Amino acid sequence: MPTAFNPFTGKLQKIALTSSEQTEIRDWLDDVTLASNGATTLPSLTLASGATVTEFSIDGTLAGNSDTAVPTEQAVKTYADGLGGGGDLKADGTVPLTADWDVGNFDITLKDFTMDGNFLLQSVADSTTAVQVNANDGSKVLNVDTTNKRVSIGKAVGSQKFEVCDTGTSVVIRVASDPNQFSSTEYYDQTNGRVIGAFAAKASTGEFRINNFHTAAGGANGYIDFMINSVSAVKIANNRYTGFWEQTPTAPVHAITTEANRTAIRVGSTHATAANRYAGIEYLDNAGLVKVFTGLRGSTNEFRFNNIASGGYIDLMVGSVSKLLISNAGNIGFNSASSFGTNANGTLAMANGTAPTTDIANQFAMWSADRGGTAGKASPHFRCEDGSIWVFGDFGGNHASPLADLDILGLSRFGDSTTNYTSINSTGDLSFVGSAGFYPVRLAQSAEPAADTGEMIIWRDTDDGKVYIIYNDADSGQVKIELI
Repeated sequence: MPTAFNPFTGKLQKIALTSSEQTEIRDWLDDVTLASNGATTLPSLTLASGATVTEFSIDGTLAGNSDTAVPTEQAVKTYADGLGGGGDLKADGTVPLTADWDVGNFDITLKDFTMDGNFLLQSVADSTTAVQVNANDGSKVLNVDTTNKRVSIGKAVGSQKFEVCDTGTSVVIRVASDPNQFSSTEYYDQTNGRVIGAFAAKASTGEFRINNFHTAAGGANGYIDFMINSVSAVKIANNRYTGFWEQTPTAPVHAITTEANRTAIRVGSTHATAANRYAGIEYLDNAGLVKVFTGLRGSTNEFRFNNIASGGYIDLMVGSVSKLLISNAGNIGFNSASSFGTNANGTLAMANGTAPTTDIANQFAMWSADRGGTAGKASPHFRCEDGSIWVFGDFGGNHASPLADLDILGLSRFGDSTTNYTSINSTGDLSFVGSAGFYPVRLAQSAEPAADTGEMIIWRDTDDGKVYIIYNDADSGQVKIELI
C-alpha cells in the first residue's frame, strides 16, 4: 500500500489513495521544503472548506487585516492587552478598561447578561455629551453630561440635573405601581436624611395626594405653595390654613386681593337650573349640621341671610358690640338692644344712644334717650334737617298711650309746612299762616260744659242763645265771659 509523509507528525503514514490523488500529492510535495532541523515549510494550507491559510502571524496589532493569516496566541494576547490598556479583558469584568477604547461603529447586543459586583462607566475627560443614545433618525434619546452632572432624556444637553423633554402629545413621565399601593415620587432632604414631600396616587381608590412631610426638625414647618410666575397664588400652611394670595393665612380660609375693584371671593353656579337655585355659602356646627346659609337666587336677585338653627338669631356687630339683632321671633334690636319684653313678636327696640349735635342735609336722625334726662323714661327722639327735635312720650303719666303727649324742641309746623300751617317756634309762640286759624272747643248745648284745667271752650247756650267763653284756671277755677 502506498505511503505518504505527514508533515504535521513528521512520520510516514500508510494511506489508500487513488492514482489521481497520488499524482496530486506528488505535485504538492514538490513545493515542500524539508529542513535539516526537522522544520517543514508549506506554501499554503487548504482545509475541506474556508479560506486558504498562507501565514501564522505574530503581529500583535493585526494591522495586516488579512483573511489568509492566522495570529499566534501571543499576537492575540498582545492585541487584547492593547485594547485594555495592558490588562486582561475578561468576561467576568475583574479587570476594568482603564484606557480610551474606540470600538468604532458596531452593534452591541447584551442577552441574558449577568454580573457580580458593580458595573461602572467612567469618562476619562468630563464632557457635556459623555454618554449619548440616539434614535435611528439621529434624535436624542438619552444624554449624560458629566461636566455638570446632568442627565437628559429627549434633549441633546439638559439644563437641569434631570430633564425630560417631549415635542409630541404623549405622557412624558409615568409612575405606576400595584393598584392597591401608592405610586409616588418623593423629594428628599439629603442633609437631614428624610423625605420632605411626595406626589402619590392610589389606583384602587382614585386617591391623589400632594403631601408635605416637613416638620420643625431641621427647619421651619413646611407648607405647600402653588405659585404663578414665582408669586404665591394658593398657600397651605403647616396648620392647614389656606391662603389665596395670602402668604401667612390666619384662618382656615384666608383670601385677599391686591387689585382695585376686585372681590376676593366669588360664589356662583353654572348648573342648568342655577337661575332658580341659590348659590351661596353654608355654615356648619361642630356636628356638621347646616345652621346658617347665605345665598343669591339669580332669577329673582333675592339675597338670603338665613339662620336655620332652632332658636337662633342674627347679630350684626362692630368691635364685638351688637349693632343690629334679629331674634328668632322677628324682633329687631338696635344699638345692643336684645330684650324685647314678654310675648314680644315683630317689635322694634332701640337702646339709648347719643343725640346728634349737627344737622345732615336731606335726612333726619332718630335715637332713644331718657326724656328730660330722667332715668327710666327712654323715649323716641327725632332731629329734623332744620334742627328741630321731636320727643315722644307720656309726660302727664295719666294717659293710656305713651305717645299721647308730644315734646318738640325747636321750630315745628303743622299743615303743608309751606303755605298753610300752624307754627310753634322754639320759645313756644303760636302762629297761624295762610288759611290756618285758631279754633278752640266749640259746643252748643243747654247745660254749661265743664272745662279741664287750662282748657278754654266757646259755648252757646241753646236755652237763651247767648255765647260764652269758658276757661278753667288752676287757681281760680272755671270762669266764663259772655260775648255781646
